[in-house]
Amino acid sequence: MKYLLLSISFFSFALSALGQIKIITKESYTVEELKTDFNIFRAALEEGHPGIYRYSSKLKIDSVFSAAETSISGPMSEREFKILL
Repeated sequence: MKYLLLSISFFSFALSALGQIKIITKESYTVEELKTDFNIFRAALEEGHPGIYRYSSKLKIDSVFSAAETSISGPMSEREFKILL
């Protein structure tokens, strides 16, 4: 019982310490970087998703991709880009 309580307290302390780590990321990405990443994402999705056109036509999917790509008009943070995807 003593070892169980000690283990639980150790793991809870370790997990709380992990929450304090700040991941350093780039503040914002250029339009060229974002469009390159977007095109990689699109190609991977179109190539790897077996049912991408099952419920929506290719025309509809292409229009959604085009609208998302044209919305990349300036630098974005990683969070903003993930929301766009």
